[in-house]
Amino acid sequence: MAASRLVPEVEQQFVKAMNGEQRKERRAFVKLPVRLCFAGETEEHVGFVRDMSAHGMFFYSDVRPASGSQLEFIMRLPQNTMDAAEVSCKGVVVRVESHKPGAATGIALRIEECTVLSAN
Repeated sequence: MAASRLVPEVEQQFVKAMNGEQRKERRAFVKLPVRLCFAGETEEHVGFVRDMSAHGMFFYSDVRPASGSQLEFIMRLPQNTMDAAEVSCKGVVVRVESHKPGAATGIALRIEECTVLSAN
């Protein structure tokens, strides 16, 4: 028996309802290290990007910023995007998720500005 397929608009609504998501853009699941700091500060923290889109990303870090905090970060995009470019970005924290004590903090960030530092 052939699998039935939903109309694309219905399928999209169904997926959103099942996931509880209201994202405006599709996100790519990635595994990227990221270096970050609070805007205007020099102390660096490390993080690990889980997923990202053109205007946002979700990552885990050892730091716990407040919602609304401005962060600056540098990461190296994989070769299949922008020829392995290193980018510097600025964004605003829109959500912070905490888990068990000692576990990394989940951070959702709205990306407001990006600059390509180098491309290979």
